Amino acid sequence: MSLQNQDWQISKSHESCHTCKKIFDNDQVVYSSIIENEGELGLVREDFCTECWAGKDSKLYISFWKTIKLIDQNKKAPVIDDDILLNLFERLNESDSLRNQAYAYLLSLILMRKRVLSFDNLEISDNGLETMVLSYKYKKYGEGLLRVDDPQLSTDDMNKLNEDLSKLVSFGSLDADAMANDS
Repeated sequence: MSLQNQDWQISKSHESCHTCKKIFDNDQVVYSSIIENEGELGLVREDFCTECWAGKDSKLYISFWKTIKLIDQNKKAPVIDDDILLNLFERLNESDSLRNQAYAYLLSLILMRKRVLSFDNLEISDNGLETMVLSYKYKKYGEGLLRVDDPQLSTDDMNKLNEDLSKLVSFGSLDADAMANDS
């Protein structure tokens, strides 16, 4: 699967609320969400102040989380919670969209590095499609198995996905290596 010729337009965190347009203050609680944009290809990030988020139906979003807006660059950006990443992985992995499945694959690798998911087995279909079987033992979800298809991404595609995923889920940078060390 080649994603190089696709137009990737994913925004970083926004400086103002998506609904009321009020500029966020430093250390303000912000609700960030990811939604699939039907009019254009791709995933879109929307950020909301607490007041505007109170009126939103969270079921409309692929994922959402509460974070702190940091304007002071000397402060460390908050680490994304494992529960949020696991929830986002599961929702993307259930999608029929090849792009979302590619994001799910990348998230599965990050979650394995964080030891939230463990590699259990590799299944290879008759047509050569590889599917990773991953297990989890997570206090909140119990135990289980998950399957994620290998989208056969090039290194360039994987790097681009990682960069775009970083923009989606963090006010700063989501570095898979750094995340693995934060668990």
